[in-house]
Amino acid sequence: MARAGSSTGCAESLEPRRLLSGEALIHTGPQPVRIAVLPGEPRFLVEAGGSLYFSVDGSQLWKSDGTPDGTTPILDVHPELGWDIRFITPVGNRVFFSGNDGQHGYELWVSDGSPDGTRMVTDLNPGINPADPQWLTAVDDQRVIFTATGLDGRRDPWISDGTPVGTTRVVDLPEANPQARDYFVHNGVVYFLSNPTQTTGGLYRSDLTPGGTVLLRSIVDRIGTQSPISLAGHEWTVLGDRVFFCVRQVQTTLWTTDGSTEGTQPVAVISPSNLDFRSYLTRLGDRLVFVGQDATRGREIWSSDGTPQGTGPILDIRPGPDSALPAALFVGDDPGWWPIRLLGGRVYFAANDGTTGEELWSTDGTVDGTRLVSDLTPGPEGTGVMGMTVAGEVAYYRAGVGAGFTDGTPPGTEAIPTTAAIPRDAYLRVAYGNALFYSSPAALFRLDNLDITAPVMASLNYRYDDPNPSVLMTFSEPIVDGFDTADFVVENRNSGHVLAPGQYEVSRVGDSGERLQLLFSGFARGAPPDGNYRVTIRPGVLEDRHGNASVNASTGEWFVLAGDADRNRSVTIADLATLAGRYNLPGTFSQGDFDYSGLVDIGDLAIVASKYNSTLPWPPARASISWTRAGIALAGGEGAPRKTHDVLAELLR
Repeated sequence: MARAGSSTGCAESLEPRRLLSGEALIHTGPQPVRIAVLPGEPRFLVEAGGSLYFSVDGSQLWKSDGTPDGTTPILDVHPELGWDIRFITPVGNRVFFSGNDGQHGYELWVSDGSPDGTRMVTDLNPGINPADPQWLTAVDDQRVIFTATGLDGRRDPWISDGTPVGTTRVVDLPEANPQARDYFVHNGVVYFLSNPTQTTGGLYRSDLTPGGTVLLRSIVDRIGTQSPISLAGHEWTVLGDRVFFCVRQVQTTLWTTDGSTEGTQPVAVISPSNLDFRSYLTRLGDRLVFVGQDATRGREIWSSDGTPQGTGPILDIRPGPDSALPAALFVGDDPGWWPIRLLGGRVYFAANDGTTGEELWSTDGTVDGTRLVSDLTPGPEGTGVMGMTVAGEVAYYRAGVGAGFTDGTPPGTEAIPTTAAIPRDAYLRVAYGNALFYSSPAALFRLDNLDITAPVMASLNYRYDDPNPSVLMTFSEPIVDGFDTADFVVENRNSGHVLAPGQYEVSRVGDSGERLQLLFSGFARGAPPDGNYRVTIRPGVLEDRHGNASVNASTGEWFVLAGDADRNRSVTIADLATLAGRYNLPGTFSQGDFDYSGLVDIGDLAIVASKYNSTLPWPPARASISWTRAGIALAGGEGAPRKTHDVLAELLR
């Protein structure tokens, strides 16, 4: 097997054109680029460690940094030997895949993007019978779980860290002929299904330790031919503290589990069919949105709050038994064909109301909020939207007549002519950052700089329990340098006093670029005086790496009240009780350390005594202020008024 040499890719800049229409959507960045002409069709595009990995014609492993020069084969293999690459899966900075080099059959492989770092992990099943790894799923940034055939011929769950010694069977499942599949990882726990018999099999839960795999619920195959199945990630999702998934038997049922046997239960039947049906579970706020059907309405867009009574159609888009959602959506496994996408707090999907044909629709989960986005192709034939992918702030879709994009508004929805950047036979493969990568049968394209808006403050959190209290500001995207403390105006809204820049400082938190903090180093105890505070970031200060700068000011608010341990804007008996419980012990603000000395002591008692039964009123006209209260406790009330000296002796005895 020869290692890779030079790239066979070439660059071709396409004719500049305006891709996005509407006043708020003007594409000003780089134009689409054909970054590589390939010897075959690219498949299994995934991102890992800042690079794209994909196979070409199933026989070569390639890597790309999104540029023509950086798009190269990792392995220059010989297809005539029977080499095949499948199921490329990102795990941290590496990819795992099922590879057949023509000598060992399908075994588990790993690659760090270099020729020398691309190798078979181990020959799990030496000889003519391959291990045939399938259902590869990242457990964390180092390990992958998968199903493989061992020397005993059983297809059990295996786990690997990319080394032979770190590749082991997770569990010997009790079924006579196990077929573990459909792995889903949540909070370090792996859920998966295994083909059932009449008495065993169903949904398993595993913490990946010896003895840590348990059968949560036996889901018996009632018709003897169809196994319980959930399909490739889009059939699993999390809502609150529960995992939801779909099972196909005689009918398709929505299930839920909290990780316990008692908490694993069916929710509702969402389709009377079990053939070629996918629900595409998508979380939208505190509900699930998905495809469902019944005998009276056909396939429609449904939602669920996780209860039987809260599960059903959102709207009968096409009244009567005919389906609004086309059956063509429920075939294929390419990510670019997934027909339901979340963008900007709405779910987008293709539907036919019987009049406009198959067009792009969206919903916020309510009847009134379910609507046609745009009738791009007037008439009953419609545009024929098939699948979507999201990059930046835009959802790109593939349709029967070409491709298009939407920002969710009619002016921002436009078909892209097939004579332009995206060819008719293109597949919407993968979105990486703000770039969209798509492919035709023998080429790879990139369309980038899809970010068209400036960053805004997404949340503000007053971290009063830190040893040095601070205000954490999180923004909608990374912001570039070029700001200073004077750009952040901090005002006490009760007194009207504006803090001097020397009384606070602005610094970054972490390496992501999305978080800044205010530290109040100019005050003796590290916190400003009591009051309702507002920080205002001047217009033009927030700028992203694409040059989008804020036009308006960004604001956020918080309050400071020394002695208010429970953060309910009042100093009451409850705060005294908290202090008493930690007296003469190390503590935080919420445990009674109001002067940030690190110890709950007499100084903190003096603060409570001076403020007992006091309340910090809300700032004036707070209802008109647009700001995020993330992390700020708003509930709670005052205790019954009592004089300080009446309770001190009892509490601090």
